[in-house]
Amino acid sequence: MKLYQMEKIVALLFTLLTFSSVAQSSFGGYSSKVKWKQINTEKVRVIFPDSLEDKAQRVVNIIHYMNNKDVGLLGKKRKKVDIILRNNDAISNGYAQIAPYKSEFFMQAPQDTWEESSVDWVDQLAIHEYRHTNQFVNAKRGIGHLIYWLFGDYGWGGIIGVTAPAWFVEGDATITETALSSGGRGRVPSFTAFQRAQQLEGVEYSYMKAMNGSFKDFVPNHYNTGYLILSEIRREHDNVHFDTITSQAARFKGIIYPFRKAVKRVTGTKIKDHYFNASSKLKASIPSEPGNSIVITSDKKGDVVTYDNPIIDKNGELYFIYGDRQDINGIYKYDKDGNHKRITYQGLILDRYFNKHKNLYVWSELQRDIRAGNQNYSNIILYDEAKDEKRIIGRGKAYFSPSFSNDGKNLIFVNAYSGIESGISMMNMENNAMLSIVKSKTKQFLYPIQSENGKSIYAIIKENQNYALGEIGMDGSITMLTPWDKVVFGRLKVSDGHLIYQANYGSTDQVYAMDLKTKSIKKISNDPIGMYNPSNIHDGKLVATRPHSRGWLLHEIAVDMTNLQTIKTDRKIDLPYYLKTDHLEPNDILDDVPNEQFVVSKYPRTAKLFNPHSWLLYDGGPEFSTTLFSDNIINNVSIQPSYRYNFNTESSFVDLSVNYGRWFPIYQLAYSGALPRRVVSQDGDRTFIVSQHTIRPGFIIPLNLTKGTYITSLRFSNSLSQTFTHLEVDGTDEEFNQQETTLNNSVSFTHRRLLSTQNYYPRWGYSGTILNRQRFNDSHNAFNMVNDFYVPGFHRNHGFKFEIDYALKNDFAEDRTDLIDQFKYAPGFESIKYDNIWSANTYYGMPIAYPDWGFADFMYFKRVNSVLFHNYNKATLENETTEFQSMGVDLLFDVVFNNTVFSEITVGFRNAYMIGPLPEGKSRPYHFEFLIDIPAF
Repeated sequence: MKLYQMEKIVALLFTLLTFSSVAQSSFGGYSSKVKWKQINTEKVRVIFPDSLEDKAQRVVNIIHYMNNKDVGLLGKKRKKVDIILRNNDAISNGYAQIAPYKSEFFMQAPQDTWEESSVDWVDQLAIHEYRHTNQFVNAKRGIGHLIYWLFGDYGWGGIIGVTAPAWFVEGDATITETALSSGGRGRVPSFTAFQRAQQLEGVEYSYMKAMNGSFKDFVPNHYNTGYLILSEIRREHDNVHFDTITSQAARFKGIIYPFRKAVKRVTGTKIKDHYFNASSKLKASIPSEPGNSIVITSDKKGDVVTYDNPIIDKNGELYFIYGDRQDINGIYKYDKDGNHKRITYQGLILDRYFNKHKNLYVWSELQRDIRAGNQNYSNIILYDEAKDEKRIIGRGKAYFSPSFSNDGKNLIFVNAYSGIESGISMMNMENNAMLSIVKSKTKQFLYPIQSENGKSIYAIIKENQNYALGEIGMDGSITMLTPWDKVVFGRLKVSDGHLIYQANYGSTDQVYAMDLKTKSIKKISNDPIGMYNPSNIHDGKLVATRPHSRGWLLHEIAVDMTNLQTIKTDRKIDLPYYLKTDHLEPNDILDDVPNEQFVVSKYPRTAKLFNPHSWLLYDGGPEFSTTLFSDNIINNVSIQPSYRYNFNTESSFVDLSVNYGRWFPIYQLAYSGALPRRVVSQDGDRTFIVSQHTIRPGFIIPLNLTKGTYITSLRFSNSLSQTFTHLEVDGTDEEFNQQETTLNNSVSFTHRRLLSTQNYYPRWGYSGTILNRQRFNDSHNAFNMVNDFYVPGFHRNHGFKFEIDYALKNDFAEDRTDLIDQFKYAPGFESIKYDNIWSANTYYGMPIAYPDWGFADFMYFKRVNSVLFHNYNKATLENETTEFQSMGVDLLFDVVFNNTVFSEITVGFRNAYMIGPLPEGKSRPYHFEFLIDIPAF
């Protein structure tokens, strides 16, 4: 928990509004081996590894088409943007940011595309993220433009946090990707499935809860909610352009709640009413027919549950992935009484998919690169239940959706080839022999599974904006089982001569069976919301997952193939209104985008090396400061000059820090200069002119060692500071020069279990730091050691933290910052002089309430936490010891401001009772603090 003086809180609350625009790229996160190329036009610069040139050309063509045809753009303002295409990353994502202004595309297409739509991944990123940059540019108007000139990009981002809430930013971009393509998430039934499930069950949350989320209830995110509200506005107000709303909000027409007032002014209806009207229409669109399944698992009050990927083995036992907000994901065996047996926990998973053969289980997990923070991989995890052992396959690769061959000797999986190609490979588990069955630069393969005769592999195949089911021979030949279409398929199972899968042939996702001999397709489920991720059929039954108001539950469906009718699989066009909001733009521009070949050149390492984007002014009582922030686009050079002036001492200071992260260590260079100033001696007889200069080179080595269910990191840092002090006696020829050399070393190590949403502390973990600062001139030194141990509490969401700290040698008279006291004292006590000091602290943290309540659309309370603590300190000075203690309680509130999910912070109060000699100036043993914790600081 970070403590700030009250005069700084206002400045920090302003800064937290830029959370949506802070960099999501790790500093120095790219390998030095990457050969960067660029396509640089008047509208966009796309920066990419040389292996992604074809995808870079496509991105540039789409952005040029949108600009030239003026489609999918908000407002009239345009600004060239830098876009980085990121490969060697198993995560499928993308973002646009403001400080500095740029965007990054994670080029690995997702496996669970039934949640994303049929649009080509590159095309979807280009439309969606470019719309974000367009939103940002058009927010820089009126007062917003003034704030930009005062604070740079940080001020610009702060204005967007006020004038364009997160639900609008993401809902608008999702509408754009839907309107300008034949796919988009707006056309995928899964995108609205939970909203429809909640409406069917009569669950309707307040407007503020829908905007800000909940720890205890499932609340659709700002993408879903934003799309729902904006679709309602577009449906009811064809003539309303969102740029009118954003323009008025950016100009602060209505100083308080400018966006909300702009919506009311332009549409004549409040945002809350748009939300409730849209929800009512969504409920009216749900079919009235009952489903043909029975639910076999239950939800939990005050929790959100996820049952997924059911598998029935030959003995009729049901297995599935389960997780909730109190515990992390794992593989479980079903028990009809609800006492499901956990087989094993899983680590960081990107897709809740696994496969089983006898006592073996296989799935894929995320692997972080040890140094390059922007490189992530997907390993195959093979778990042997009998031996309780896990084996990692494919380190440094991108392997997805693994399944067993029929005999259990081989693994079949998607080989993503670092986002460049997609293919299917097979590996023998005994000798690790690898066979590449098929690969393609234009097709994407999903969820491969072996045929019953073992001679071929079935898979979902995606190309451009179309899907199909295919059969791949062991020689790589492909036989299409279905025609290319906009239908989006889910995971595959093979059962009794049929291919079992989910698809959105209609306005909902349902379970279907394809007869592999006749290729006829029969509909198995008939649910008003939809059925997902079906199991294989066993003993005339099948299990699938279905959205409910509190998460995903398992449903059982009786299956009799002889009584199921063959259906036509033409994609229906009479979809409910929430899928038909694209009538205001020319639909599907992607087929019309040209294939112009733009000039490709080398991206110079020195490009935008000095790239100032933000500047902050701060008046902190007697000291005024101004700081300039510069970060290059690749994010491996950071430069931060600053100037400070102290009115009490009438002295000026110039500081400069430079970080360079291209190589394995992050190199640092810092300079601090105290400009010449006059200082009068204590007796007043003499005046000195003093100047001081410090240069500090150093390096940092951050290592990510994360594996399995534990987040693990190791960080080394080293710096050597050299200080030169020059002193002149005013009016004389006397002068003195002094040099000081200080060595700073630190090492930090963290190893903690993954947290579930409601957990306050990690259930198990350790975090430790050792700092040593030694000044060579006079052998003064300072040593600190901090150790935090985490163990479970009396409830799954509770936890203990035991803290043991030790510090050695602090010269209380020393005012040099390189030997500043960094010991953590018991609350209420202050820094003292010691030879050594240690502490033993106990904390018990726990959530105590989930209010899900707010007021005035300004402050929303999501959770109330309490931390009980006891701190014990013992200091020794010249063989004399002093003991002091504090005990008390922290009362903390997780809050969201302005209905902006990016602005979630923790605020609270600390009350402590002090035992021991009270610090000077304190007459009572009570201590009170205001606490604020901002995740970005």
